[in-house]
Amino acid sequence: MAERGDFTVSIYSVNIYPESIRKALEEKEFEDAITGKFTMVVDFDETQNQFLEINIELKSGQTETEEVHRRVLTSIISWLNKENSEWRDFYSDEGIRDKVAPRLVFWPYQHETHFRPGRKQKWVKKTNNR
Repeated sequence: MAERGDFTVSIYSVNIYPESIRKALEEKEFEDAITGKFTMVVDFDETQNQFLEINIELKSGQTETEEVHRRVLTSIISWLNKENSEWRDFYSDEGIRDKVAPRLVFWPYQHETHFRPGRKQKWVKKTNNR
């Protein structure tokens, strides 16, 4: 079980597994815009509130649009609501919905920050910012 922790992030004690994110990004409607590669990280803002950031790789020559951002976010939330009861319980509470909603960051194709070519894909990135 300890190994599985390397493939999850936890926000407000809710475990988020990469399988749900992967399924959301593999929707056919996104095949022209994104590669499906992503990295999740939980970090803290300036007031020490947790947030879930999902870094997503754009396909070569593509740029982020509001429409793609909105549709990808909707897909991710939908898959998390389907597959993760803990998440669903948190997200259904309007008082904390904005705190747990993922922040999406789209990166150019093969950007070396998260998607450098020749390096194994990391779904989860750990931080020490506490």
